Amino acid sequence: PDGHLYLSFAPEVECWTTSHIAMFATSILYTVGVLVGMPMLILWNIKSHQRDGTLHHPKVVEKWGWVHDAYESEYKYWEVVLIVRKIVIAGIAIVVTEPMLQGAFTLVVLAVLLSAHVYTAPYIRRTIDVMDFTSLVASILYALA
Repeated sequence: PDGHLYLSFAPEVECWTTSHIAMFATSILYTVGVLVGMPMLILWNIKSHQRDGTLHHPKVVEKWGWVHDAYESEYKYWEVVLIVRKIVIAGIAIVVTEPMLQGAFTLVVLAVLLSAHVYTAPYIRRTIDVMDFTSLVASILYALA
């Protein structure tokens, strides 16, 4: 009504003012730093330690073992798949505002992820494979609700 734009999630914040630009810049830095940087750091870490033969060195495992120790050797990068999975699902919830489309996109992504999980069974321990499978099925059922 007054010709100004306001954030939908924070109507008291006028768009393109100093505070909005600061929030926008922070969100861009966070997005690049965490959503792109973390998976890239994990991939680089695994690749570099694998290249120099120290991937299973006790000091490396102590610091970075959480990234790859739970997975079969051919799926040592699976932690990145899990991070991307969370990013994509959250992205759908943020970007797609139409509820039916949001549900449809989420179901498609979850079905692809479930198929990838069943095909790979990436965990060393079968019980963790079953728990992740169950989690994906529960997520699909929730999305259908």
